[in-house]
Amino acid sequence: MPELLLIIVSGMVTVNYLVFLSRIYTGLNRSAKSEVLPESVNYPVSVIIPFRNEAGILDECIMSMLGQDYPEDKTEFIFIDDNSTDGSSAVFEKYKDSRIRLIRVNDGAEGKKHAIEAAVKVAEGEIILSTDADCTHSREWIRKMAASFDHDTGFVAGLVKFEEGKTLLNRVQDTEFASLMITAAGLIRAGEPIICSAANIAYRKDAFNAVGGFSDNIHLKSGDDEFLMRKINRAGYKVSLCHDPETIVFTKPASNLREFLRQRQRWASKGLHYESGSLILKLILIFLFYFLILLLPVLSILTGDINLLTAAAVMYLIKIAAESVVLNKGKNIYPLKAGAGLILFTEILHVPYIV
Repeated sequence: MPELLLIIVSGMVTVNYLVFLSRIYTGLNRSAKSEVLPESVNYPVSVIIPFRNEAGILDECIMSMLGQDYPEDKTEFIFIDDNSTDGSSAVFEKYKDSRIRLIRVNDGAEGKKHAIEAAVKVAEGEIILSTDADCTHSREWIRKMAASFDHDTGFVAGLVKFEEGKTLLNRVQDTEFASLMITAAGLIRAGEPIICSAANIAYRKDAFNAVGGFSDNIHLKSGDDEFLMRKINRAGYKVSLCHDPETIVFTKPASNLREFLRQRQRWASKGLHYESGSLILKLILIFLFYFLILLLPVLSILTGDINLLTAAAVMYLIKIAAESVVLNKGKNIYPLKAGAGLILFTEILHVPYIV
């Protein structure tokens, strides 16, 4: 009887997971037919870039900003030194461009959210673009992100991609992160914004202030992207996706497995603080789907019930097949170059790493 109950529960969470993937697929279908937004009316834009101890990479980021094709009189770049100890601020001494503003967070507060809030307070732009110091951007990034704002839009999520690498870890990270971006894109287009990447987001300053910024999650190390997106959405603003190839932001992958796991652990920790009970329940059911795929084979060995192993195998095959369909659809908006073999390898690793 316990074995039968486990199989029934496994079937239920599998159906739930397929429903979740179907929502993503539906959203991706919409994004393939997405409306062509008009060119921006040249909103005043403030680009916010917090950094800490990144002296070695700031030049590349600064040059990426100064090369933007947006009107200079409508643009400012606010770099926030979040208690650096490596002399990062000295990098700016050679840049005389009036669009560059450097502020320092040294009042005892530290952390990315404090840095961003300090920048928003002094920002003169109507639209805030937020990115990271280890990122590079095409020269059309600001113009096309700003063009995504219509009258009702309060938040725009852009796409992020890892810089190409030749190691297996780099390639697996790129494929796994592509699945996250495709998931984010599909859910936003389906009207269920849940995840996005802080390396490429934009929002109205008025919307940020209207929802209180990060006031209710300032103590959390991460979440300067997703919490804000959902708060702005709940306040009645529209959340949009910008999937123009020229707005994709490139960032560096984790350099080793330990850094990769720490990064993913930090991202996952946000789920414990999500504001919606229904959202938390959805995530728990998805986690249970992954967990049972690992648990059932163990129980099969312990009990000798081959049906449990069969159920796990069926769940795994359904997962791989359904996710492959979604990823293939996601190629319409995201440059996923991985072949079938690499995708399959990443899919196999996905369950144990998630659990």
